[in-house]
Amino acid sequence: MLLPVHHKKRVPDSHPNWPKFRGQAKVKVLTSQGRYSGYVITALPFGMALIISVINPGYMSPLWTFPWICLPIASLGLIGMAFMVIRKIVNIEV
Repeated sequence: MLLPVHHKKRVPDSHPNWPKFRGQAKVKVLTSQGRYSGYVITALPFGMALIISVINPGYMSPLWTFPWICLPIASLGLIGMAFMVIRKIVNIEV
């Protein structure tokens, strides 16, 4: 007897590994959310600097002179370190 095409074999809820599969899916969702949060937090300062530079270029121009140039350089390093820390926190092996 042939079965119709819509009958496909599924893993029943009573399968012993089913809670493990659900837990892995939940961890995968949460880690992807954390990963994208890291991308947004990393891109936000650059986006804001770009928007401020477009709206009022004179406001950002003092940052590119000698004593203040240290701030953008230091912020690039700190943003990079924060991105690496977020990536390390979100990298969960299941």
